Amino acid sequence: MSQVIPFPARSQFLWRPSPGLGLYHLGAIAEKLRTLVESERIDYGGEEVRVTITFGVTGYDPALSVDANIRRADNALYRGKRGSKNCVCLEK
Repeated sequence: MSQVIPFPARSQFLWRPSPGLGLYHLGAIAEKLRTLVESERIDYGGEEVRVTITFGVTGYDPALSVDANIRRADNALYRGKRGSKNCVCLEK
């Protein structure tokens, strides 16, 4: 069963998907979410604004601590933010 764990003070969340999903499948799900967010337009004070999102995606390595696994995802996220933004970056 999937589980989403929000980080309230940050614009990040940790998603633990159902077992058996590979890294590239997770990346495909993140890409679908990214395109859905990108396609939406939001009215903000009478002005139409566009929202984009960058994902850092990694598989869970049980040999590492939770913090180390989160750092791996963060590394992918920041790589995307330094690059083109509005993208999905996989951390292998």
